[in-house]
Amino acid sequence: MSAPEKPPAVAVIGAGRWGSTIARTIKRSGIAELKAVYDRDAGKAYSLGQELGVEVYDDIDRIPIDELDGVIVAVSIDQLFHVAIRLIEKGANIFIEKPVGQSLDEVKTIESKSRRKGVIVFPGFIMRFDPSIVYIYSLVREREGQVENIYAYRLSRRPPGARRHSIIYDLAIHDIDTANMLTNSLCEPKKVLYGYIDNLEDQCFTAYLRCGKAVAYIHTDGYSALKIRKTIAVFRDQVVEADSVLKQIVIRHHNQPKANVLSVRNEEPLVRELKAFTQLLRNASTDNADIEPTIPTIEDAVKAHIVIEKSLRKATPYEEMRRALETG
Repeated sequence: MSAPEKPPAVAVIGAGRWGSTIARTIKRSGIAELKAVYDRDAGKAYSLGQELGVEVYDDIDRIPIDELDGVIVAVSIDQLFHVAIRLIEKGANIFIEKPVGQSLDEVKTIESKSRRKGVIVFPGFIMRFDPSIVYIYSLVREREGQVENIYAYRLSRRPPGARRHSIIYDLAIHDIDTANMLTNSLCEPKKVLYGYIDNLEDQCFTAYLRCGKAVAYIHTDGYSALKIRKTIAVFRDQVVEADSVLKQIVIRHHNQPKANVLSVRNEEPLVRELKAFTQLLRNASTDNADIEPTIPTIEDAVKAHIVIEKSLRKATPYEEMRRALETG
């Protein structure tokens, strides 16, 4: 009997809330061998390293990249690009949290440098691994060309620290990527509203997009009291609603009053996402053409940022819309 395959060796850059969650998940699941952690805040890094029993580094350049199979980058949005470029130049395969960069130019630079170095860049589009989205995607593939509308609602109250970043890059990018993936297209923004509403404490983003033959509607805000994560696919004969919070699918057939409700409680999305990344590390020579369509690539991140950049150019501020309605 052959010995079990050794898990890939990885490091986690970023010991904040999400980086710590990733590190703990790796340690708990055994998906990979966690070899090191780093954070600009040495206290956070030391605390996490002590908890998990792994090496702590006070300088990214001291991390032994040649002893690792991959590095997970879970730093703040404004640091993603700078950390990614340093690691890519050292020849590291990276898992980089969304939004990958703060602009299309940054993401394209990551794409070009990773190609030149021949390394993997795996964007953290975790919704692709949510079982409810996986269900919708499998249905869309079965019924190619029949999806007519996509609706995505992402509502919650963002913590104060998150509000320093645009809600588009922090949250809406997930649904932009999902719309691109489900329609197998590069969505084109047609009407966009973005900004603050009156005295509300956070931003809101609403967009209508043309996605091939389908239309996508995305609404994201950071001030709702309830957490809502819903993706709805409208076909010619049925509506399929995926609720990522309740972990269920509701299927309504046209002209049939009773809906079918399915539970999609399955392996947690982060575990599925990390497994996908480590599988790529084991098969680092895999060409993109052979990658399962739901696994994100740096090209998918570029597509999402193209939609974002076009959306920002088209965006009307909510305050401007409100004033127009009041004076209309």
